[in-house]
Amino acid sequence: MPATESFLQDLRDALNHLYDPDHLRRSPLAELFGVVGRYDASSALRRILTDGIAALEPPPAEPPYSRAWRFFQALDYLYVQQMTQEAAAEGLAISDRQLRREQAAGIQALGDLLWGRHHLNDKALPSPDERQPASSPAATEALFQTEVAWLREPREAIADLGETLRRLFELLRPISLQHQARLMIGPMDGLSPLAIHPIALRQMLLKLLGLALARAEGGQVRLAAAAHGAEVAVTVSAAPLARTTSPVAAGVASSMVAIKELIALCGCRLAVTDEPGSFAATLWLPAYARVPVLAVDDNPDTLQLFQRYAADTRYRLIVTAEPEQILALAEKHAPRAIVLDVMMPRVDGWEVLARLRQHPLTAHIPVIVCSVLADADLASLLGATAILRKPVTQQSFLTALDQALDPMVAGPD
Repeated sequence: MPATESFLQDLRDALNHLYDPDHLRRSPLAELFGVVGRYDASSALRRILTDGIAALEPPPAEPPYSRAWRFFQALDYLYVQQMTQEAAAEGLAISDRQLRREQAAGIQALGDLLWGRHHLNDKALPSPDERQPASSPAATEALFQTEVAWLREPREAIADLGETLRRLFELLRPISLQHQARLMIGPMDGLSPLAIHPIALRQMLLKLLGLALARAEGGQVRLAAAAHGAEVAVTVSAAPLARTTSPVAAGVASSMVAIKELIALCGCRLAVTDEPGSFAATLWLPAYARVPVLAVDDNPDTLQLFQRYAADTRYRLIVTAEPEQILALAEKHAPRAIVLDVMMPRVDGWEVLARLRQHPLTAHIPVIVCSVLADADLASLLGATAILRKPVTQQSFLTALDQALDPMVAGPD
């Protein structure tokens, strides 16, 4: 049975926002494909859609100018590679009007493929009466996971502790005046950036500092930070003007539940001491280290483009136009991934890939093949992790790295 019109409308909408995590999480397709509520819902839905587009690629025996190639390439250019209508039409050597026809045909073909592949004819979204009550624990947990899923986007997970605290102290000034308590901060020099989303860090510290100020009536709150190996320990302590023996305010434990879930979700740890007259909390945060990636391409302009793509991300590019240097660079920099061109004048990239898979130094490293001649079957047989078709957009470049290095980002089909 072909896909319904409402499904095709939702599909068009999701494709138009393929790299917008918030939009994808809210898409009706997330529920229909069974990924709603997952921390990686947006990435999982994106993977389902891009895998569907890839499945439309005709076999090599198909004539290169057939309609099947045109509507497959229309979807690939417009949505996966995020090319403009003008650039996609030029790449296909067709008019804008014909491109729109091929785009519509491609969406219909993709919808029919996904409809059958995921057995959507047998599925029906629950009616409002059948849905789980919003107050149930499972529904609350699913809502929490949906709300914070974007915090796991890897390219955003970089935070500066000092900058975060400077902004927070301004925000907390009215609370400190209310409790007549001073906020004191230790030196932040020499600390590494943190491998955590800035918004998540802000929420954690806001909660801990707010609790400390409530315990420091008339006194002060001290915050200190120190590096401990691959972590940074942030300690918040409250010293009230007069020690009290009154019981701890009710509701503190319950107010910490959500923030503790957030802390665990981000891979952090927390220890809290909250007794009459004494409050201290230590938050262990993962230090950030940029991920080394080796890019091999005989075109210097392409290497410069990749370096610009990786700027201000978690990736640190090591580049070379000399395939013969791969092993030496791999030994020196221990890259976590290799981006490899195929069409190089002195050596075939496929031969290089085969050597990488046979050498013990590089056999375990994910290799992303990048070429205008993107033979997915050959790449897979020779051990490539993924394939990028030139021209490469920043989004497709970074997404390929994310999925190669973080399998959970893509999620299972």
